[in-house]
Amino acid sequence: MLTSLFCLRIFEKVNMSDITVIGSQFIPADEIFKNSSLKLPARLILINTKYSELKLKRNLSLQNVSIRRLIFPFGLKIILEPRIPIAKAVKNVSKESKNGFVDKDGFFIPEKFAKVTKDQIFLTTIYGWEEKHRKIISRILKSNKQSNFEFTKITISKNGFLSIEDKFLKMILIGFEFNQIDTQLELIYSIKMQLIKDQFTKEIDSIDLTDPTNPKIKVFKP
Repeated sequence: MLTSLFCLRIFEKVNMSDITVIGSQFIPADEIFKNSSLKLPARLILINTKYSELKLKRNLSLQNVSIRRLIFPFGLKIILEPRIPIAKAVKNVSKESKNGFVDKDGFFIPEKFAKVTKDQIFLTTIYGWEEKHRKIISRILKSNKQSNFEFTKITISKNGFLSIEDKFLKMILIGFEFNQIDTQLELIYSIKMQLIKDQFTKEIDSIDLTDPTNPKIKVFKP
């Protein structure tokens, strides 16, 4: 009898009232369904949960999505795991810019989908975010945390020039060669520690690390 009931229920149609969403406090319900492939009503057995998971994860910039078919209680359970913002970001879209945030892996989170409270403070802002720069942004953000840097800005211009602004060291020019970033980050740490140790008092204008073998420090002239 139970087997027969199970077989019958998987062919029943799922309606909106049969769906439970967990972890959606920061995402409007209409956005969840608009950005999935779910077209309801639909028979439970015919719902492509994997495809819907991929669409939601990509469209809403989520860390993870799980969609489960349920017989008792009947319906779908959608579990959303949001990305955790650690810095503000501005994404260039055509001729406009789009405000949002990034997580530790450099993924862009649109402002309206970000899990952020009103009193939350972000010390770093990324300008010129693009998908192709995601890994380099992640590398810098992780270094910022691990090495106790005070990066306030990470800027990638439209032509791909990278610069970083540090609270103590001011403007740091990185350049176009992202494959040197580990060496450059090590240099930033070494320079900062040495200047603090030497009680360097001059006001720094910028540090040029575009050629890591020949770092240059420019100071304001009195």
